[in-house]
Amino acid sequence: KIKAFAGTAVDIEFVIVTSDECMFRFTKGYSVLIILIVVDDVLSATNDNEFHRAFLDFLRTEFMVTDDECFNFFLGVGWDKKPDGSIIATQTVYIDRVIKRFNLKDHKPSCTPMESNFSVDESDLDENCDPKQLAWYQAAVGCTMYGMIWTKPEIVYHVNVLARYMTKPCPKLLKAAKKLLLYLKYTQLLGIRFSRDDPKGGWINTLSCYVDSSDGDDQITRRSTGGYALFFNSSPAAFQSMLQRLTTLSSCESELVQLSTTVQEIKHVRELLELLGFAQEAVKVFEDNQAAIRIAESPGSSRSKTKHVGRRFAFISESINAKEIVMLYIPTDDNLTDIFTKQLSHD
Repeated sequence: KIKAFAGTAVDIEFVIVTSDECMFRFTKGYSVLIILIVVDDVLSATNDNEFHRAFLDFLRTEFMVTDDECFNFFLGVGWDKKPDGSIIATQTVYIDRVIKRFNLKDHKPSCTPMESNFSVDESDLDENCDPKQLAWYQAAVGCTMYGMIWTKPEIVYHVNVLARYMTKPCPKLLKAAKKLLLYLKYTQLLGIRFSRDDPKGGWINTLSCYVDSSDGDDQITRRSTGGYALFFNSSPAAFQSMLQRLTTLSSCESELVQLSTTVQEIKHVRELLELLGFAQEAVKVFEDNQAAIRIAESPGSSRSKTKHVGRRFAFISESINAKEIVMLYIPTDDNLTDIFTKQLSHD
C-alpha cells in the first residue's frame, strides 16, 4: 500500500522528502501540503484547507480513505492544540496502560527515574536469569523506550543504560526498571511542547543543537556516554543518548567523538528541513568543552594527541568550513544535554 501511495503521490507531482518514501511535499504557489505515511495511516499538514480537501477527494478515487479531521490522538500519543498555535504531546493514556500491565497502579510514583548512585559492574550481571524475570525486564524497558521516543526525552540516558543489559538483568536492574516505570507514572501528565516560534523571541524555523559526553562512565567497558538534542525553534526534534563505540582517552576526546556522531544527524535533519522548505544557515552547536571546540575548529592544533582519531575531527572541521555548523561554548549548567549523560536528580 505504501508503494502504491508513493507512486500515486509522485504521479501528481509530489516531491519525495525521505529516501524511504514516507514523506512527501507538494507546492503550488503559496499553497503547501506535506504528507507523512505511518504504516496505513497518513498525516497531513497544509496552509490551504481548500487544497487539502481537493487532495482528499482525489485520494478517495484511488484508496479507501477516512478523515478524522482533528489531529488529537495518534500512535498512543495525545496531541492538544493550544490557542497560541502550539501543540502539547503527552502519553497519559499509554502510560496508564503500561502501569496497569505491570501491576503498579497501587505503587507510589517515583519523582526520579533512577537512583543517583546507580551503576552496574560485571559481577552484578546474571547470566542465568529466570526466564519470567527476563521477559518482564525486556518488556519494561521496551515500554519505557516507547515513552522516551515520543514525549520523555529526559529519560533517554536511563533507558539507554537499562537497554545495555537486555539479556542479563540482575535484581539491581529489575529494581531500576521498576523505578523508571514509576517515574513515568509520576510524570504521565507532562509532555513536550511543539511551537511555531521561539517563545524567548529568538530563532524562528531554525535548527539548533546541544551536545555533551561523559568521561568513561560505563564501569564494564570504560566507554563514555554521549548525547545530543536537536531543537527546531524551542521544540526537541531529535535526541539521543548512547554508549560510544570506542574507548576514548580523555573527556575532550569523548566530546569530539560525540560531536562527529551529532554532525551526521545534523546533516540528515538539515537536508530534511531544506526539502520541506526550511533552508538552514549554519546550525548553532552548543558544547561545554572549550578544548573540544578549539580542536574541532583547528584539528591540526593537537595532532600529536588526536592523530589516532583524526578522521573524525576532520569530518567536524569540514562541516564547520562548509558553514553547515558553527561551534558555540555554553556553560555545563546551561547545556540541555548534560542530563543525557548522567542520572537525572530531583533538583
